[in-house]
Amino acid sequence: MELYLAHSLADRVFHLYWEQGFEERTGIKLLSPFYEVHREDIEALDAGGKIEASSDDIVLADLEAIQRTEGIVACVNKYTSIGTIMKICYAYTIYGLPVYVICTDDRAKHPWLVYHSTEIFTSYEDFEEWITCSIDM
Repeated sequence: MELYLAHSLADRVFHLYWEQGFEERTGIKLLSPFYEVHREDIEALDAGGKIEASSDDIVLADLEAIQRTEGIVACVNKYTSIGTIMKICYAYTIYGLPVYVICTDDRAKHPWLVYHSTEIFTSYEDFEEWITCSIDM
């Protein structure tokens, strides 16, 4: 199983490490938009530069990657980006994919988030426990 990992640019390093541990613990592959979808702009940003990719390049690459997966894990927290929210909507409404939201702030019951989510979790641990018990691997 492979799921797209939607999260903000601001907390990409945290999610890189969480993703690695998650994959080892569960055997489920997560596709990171920053590190597993080739992005020269992220390489430049991590080296101290600036993002210089076009909006079309970024969005189209993300949408193509989402369509190649079996659903998305969306991380919603104080750093949540517009991109993460758009990916939730596209995956659920347009592509009909399951959307598993890990919401670590007070928005877990927001009507728009509830509507566009298959399941909502308030911690990474709760999500991991649920997915290892619920998904046929």
